[in-house]
Amino acid sequence: MLTTAEYFSSATAAPNSSNTLLGTGSPQILNLPPSPADGTIVDAVSQFAINNWTITTPDGSGIWHYETTITGGVGGGIVIPPGMGIQFVYSAVNARWIVVGGGFTPGYLLATQQYAPAALNSYTVVGGTMTALDTTNATLSLIVPPSGNVDIRAEFTANCTRGAAANNALLIALLDHTSSAVVGDFISVMVNAITSSTQIISASRIFHLTGLTPGAKQVDLAAADVTAAGNAAFIYAQGQSSVISSGVVAPLLLEAIAA
Repeated sequence: MLTTAEYFSSATAAPNSSNTLLGTGSPQILNLPPSPADGTIVDAVSQFAINNWTITTPDGSGIWHYETTITGGVGGGIVIPPGMGIQFVYSAVNARWIVVGGGFTPGYLLATQQYAPAALNSYTVVGGTMTALDTTNATLSLIVPPSGNVDIRAEFTANCTRGAAANNALLIALLDHTSSAVVGDFISVMVNAITSSTQIISASRIFHLTGLTPGAKQVDLAAADVTAAGNAAFIYAQGQSSVISSGVVAPLLLEAIAA
């Protein structure tokens, strides 16, 4: 494997073999070496937040070919963030470089957010109404890939109490940070069917979202439980590494992966 590819960005300069960073304009033009060994892999990483990334690759004769352009930026389109990766492999049969993965392909980590306060933070879940827990700390900003498909994982500690009247259930959802509209489906975290009891668990749940509009998006973690006499639910967040007791909970984690 070669080292991370150097590339330059210039709207006017033609591709060459110098692997020199000429500027920070848009589009960025990736420059790959000609005629390496068959199967050679190069991982390129975006250094700037840009609107367009034009991919050009040379064949064995040094002639450059257009591969693809990742486009966005205008009208709420995709802005490629720093650190986005694209992987290339050289095919001797085709005598050229081929884009094979990376970037916004499935499995690529789009964003992560962890809330780990030193002191225990207890969020009271609202009965009967899906309500955002914390639009500052339990929120996630990401770039939706061109596919519109994203898996968002939520990890936390939860408490669900059942009173004397009816079973209780703790549900979570994602809300659009701007409109508060539900994004995707509700997910059940736990059901408590034991009268006058409390159950506490560490939960990890995944929202599989499809058909999202590519580009910038922010979602908030929300929760609700069943409204009935004596029912209650809480979601906790704390980060600490010194106390071992039954009162220790986990940080609240949100993570988005291209799907």
